[in-house]
Amino acid sequence: VGETSLCDPRGCVYTTLNGRRQLVRVVGPGLAMPCGVANWGTGSGTVTYITEMCTNRVLRVVKPEEHGGAVHTSVFVQLSGGMGPVAVVADPQNGDVFIATYDVELPTTSTKPTSSSSSAAQDGDEEANAGSVHVYDHRGELKGTIVVPSPRISGLAFDTTYASTTALFITTLTQKSAEGGSWSSQLYRTQISGGEDDQEEEE
Repeated sequence: VGETSLCDPRGCVYTTLNGRRQLVRVVGPGLAMPCGVANWGTGSGTVTYITEMCTNRVLRVVKPEEHGGAVHTSVFVQLSGGMGPVAVVADPQNGDVFIATYDVELPTTSTKPTSSSSSAAQDGDEEANAGSVHVYDHRGELKGTIVVPSPRISGLAFDTTYASTTALFITTLTQKSAEGGSWSSQLYRTQISGGEDDQEEEE
């Protein structure tokens, strides 16, 4: 919470106890723009993941009983490129961690391509401006990447309405005009388990 930056890392992450009547600090101060928080597990076995955007990393927080209840914080994943991770969720079924990175659109091809190369140039522009959601197992090993058209990913959420399926929702932002102006939001749905791996878009 709070206005923080790489030059002024004073962000904190809090949790509530006793029916949300008590506020307790989990990590910080000292975080550089914490953006997303996700929990996996229950009780003393709960693992908390925190995205720290300005340092381009995701932290892992545990409170093992064998350590006397002391909070242990470590770097779960150190990323590179882009502006940093903006959102994180954990698969409730297997603990896989989904990390969305945020970036800005890169300039498109400035030179006019010939007719034979126009398609390749357009594909290159779209690939350069794609957004990524990286999937890691609980040990921090990369399992795969989900790609969406916009690099400005704003949020992640799981739909676990049905016990046999898990769907991931991804929200993004896109500027309607290259010259600036208003923004539009998109919602993508990707089937993670219990069905075919598909991707749908809603605006």
